Amino acid sequence: MSGETSHDAVAELLRAFPRWAVWMPSEHGEWTALRPASDRPPAAGLPMIWAHAATPVELAGKMRAIDEQLRPPGQDR
Repeated sequence: MSGETSHDAVAELLRAFPRWAVWMPSEHGEWTALRPASDRPPAAGLPMIWAHAATPVELAGKMRAIDEQLRPPGQDR
């Protein structure tokens, strides 16, 4: 993701992680992503998982690790 604009990085994250919503940082803020804590669609009252990072590369790593933790046993990517 090096050399990309913030908009390019958001598009790449959304393609790679379709279950996630992604926010670009405002001035000097953190990159933020949110996804349901299960395979159910998001709804009021259901748990959600938030991830924060200084860079889009770091955020992608956190998102990938969370997705792998939530993947049912025996299910491949």
